[in-house]
Amino acid sequence: MTAIALSEFALRGTKRALADAYPDARSAHLTEALASACGFGSQAALLAHVREQDPHDPPIVVLGDRAFMGRM
Repeated sequence: MTAIALSEFALRGTKRALADAYPDARSAHLTEALASACGFGSQAALLAHVREQDPHDPPIVVLGDRAFMGRM
C-alpha cells in the first residue's frame, strides 16, 4: 500500500511518477485514475477537497490500487 499527502505538491509528483510508469496513458486518464485511487469520483472533486485543506498539514490517504487500475 502506498500513502500520500493530499496536497497539490504531492499529487503533482505522484502524477509525474505515474506518467513515467504509464508512458502511453493520456494525462487526463492518469489524473482521473489518481483521483479514484484517492477515493474521489473525479479530479475536480479531489482538487476541491485539496484546496479546502491546510496546505501545511494535509490529510494522508492510502491509495486504492483497485480503484486506480479500474479507472485505467
